[in-house]
Amino acid sequence: MNPCKCGYFGDESRSCTKAPKCAGDYQAKISGPLLDRIDIHIDVPAVQIADFYKEGNEENSSDISKRVFDARKVQYERYKEEKIDKAISIETNSEADGDILMKYCFPDEKGKKILNDSVNKFGLSMRGHNRVLRVARTIADLEKNDQIQSHHIAEAINYRHLNRYKH
Repeated sequence: MNPCKCGYFGDESRSCTKAPKCAGDYQAKISGPLLDRIDIHIDVPAVQIADFYKEGNEENSSDISKRVFDARKVQYERYKEEKIDKAISIETNSEADGDILMKYCFPDEKGKKILNDSVNKFGLSMRGHNRVLRVARTIADLEKNDQIQSHHIAEAINYRHLNRYKH
């Protein structure tokens, strides 16, 4: 979605004439419980025409696809013996919950502290807390890391909305 009604909030080449109230009012139209159900919130700036033609060191799509495939394979192997109930298997981190979530998505001590501090500071719900753990587990999987570390937790927390457009 756009950051505000006109879509220019945060755009360096254009300006929102009603910022920051416009962004705050626009973002407030989506309820907190709905936002809480979205795992990743990323601001994507408009592409500048000049940037489109620049050569860079960006990772190409086939390399990204391979990393994602490898991470999903790790998740499938991790959960292949786990079941939600007798008929439903777990295949990805997004499906882990309860005891299974705590078994496989438990961060290191520094990560636990960062997550606990964030719960208190930002008022994360239990749903939000669990979603941070799942996203952190996925970030660790993409890095081929068996242990969720503090930087995985910090990155996952940064993907939460956390009332960025308060007015």
